Amino acid sequence: MFRWGRIWMYCQNNKIILSLATEEDNEGMNRVFESGRFDGGFSVQFLRKPEPLQSFRNDGDTAKILIMKDALTLEIIAVGGCVIRREYLNGSIQRVGYLTGLKILPAYQKKVRCIAEAYQFLHENTKSEVDLYYTTILSSNTGAQKLLEKKHRNMPAYIYLGEYTTYCFKAGNRSGRKLSGVTEEELQNLYNSSLRKLNLAPIDTGLYGLSAKDFYTLRDAQQQIIACCAVYNQQSYKQYVISDYNRTYKLLSKLSVHLLGYPKFPAQNSSLNYASVAFLYVKNNDIRLGRQFLRAVAGQAGQRGQAGRGGQAGARPDGQTDQFDILLAGLFCNNPLRGIFGFIRHIKFQSRLYEVAWDDPQYIDSNPVGLEVSLL
Repeated sequence: MFRWGRIWMYCQNNKIILSLATEEDNEGMNRVFESGRFDGGFSVQFLRKPEPLQSFRNDGDTAKILIMKDALTLEIIAVGGCVIRREYLNGSIQRVGYLTGLKILPAYQKKVRCIAEAYQFLHENTKSEVDLYYTTILSSNTGAQKLLEKKHRNMPAYIYLGEYTTYCFKAGNRSGRKLSGVTEEELQNLYNSSLRKLNLAPIDTGLYGLSAKDFYTLRDAQQQIIACCAVYNQQSYKQYVISDYNRTYKLLSKLSVHLLGYPKFPAQNSSLNYASVAFLYVKNNDIRLGRQFLRAVAGQAGQRGQAGRGGQAGARPDGQTDQFDILLAGLFCNNPLRGIFGFIRHIKFQSRLYEVAWDDPQYIDSNPVGLEVSLL
């Protein structure tokens, strides 16, 4: 159906309206995200302020975001979307759709019974632009796993591919080995070949807001790059708010655990001061070298000077002034660098990676997965 230039449809006996989000829906989407959280040792709200629709778009080439509205009040009661981008799959460039952001207002979670219709609606509006769909579900979210892994009529199949681990580690330790910057030409030469060897890796380093100035390198005596990564700051459009501490973490949040090398726990109801490690490359997948490199990156990322945070200006190669408390890095279970955090103190979250298949599965497990944590 078309109405006022927007695609929409009724479901659940005309009680709910399904449509694709536009900019006028940002405020309502923010309310939905603010109502949700994921739990573990502590409860975290994942927000996309100030404009959720643009935040989703920043993670890909485009995004189609589904919203549900109460047909009586026109309040937005649920959000779920598909971020479309080009990534490598078995050495070739494919159009992938990352299904993400599924949130329902708590008051409606037991009232919404048109999930299958929502999936069909989203599929109809994206299938001409997507070759393969995938998603991640937190390992602690057993309810969603049981619901979606079981085959349902008119629902896509969720095909489990393996575990994805997000590591949270402290920025600001002693920097160790000296790091340098990199040119655009060097980045292109380095990643043109290395990214192609990874499944679900971006086709290049041109992510939103990321440039050569955000990359660090470690070089050998001949000035050849032997390790490289970006420190990617997305806080202007993606935020993690620690809404509550549970069990042991409530005590740990009051202790100076950062003095022992663990990440600094922020105050309750405050945003995490974080950046993501992106495009991690280590020559020959040398775990020991990679560990030294990450420690040096964490040291410099935590020492960048920013007004009001007491840092030392100039630690970054371009002299820019950012400073972070925590870095995030993600590694799939078949990534050859998965042992790199063995001696780096961290907190981790486990997720399950799935292909979401309406028709025949497309994924072929022949290369390590290079999914970037910054794009989840």
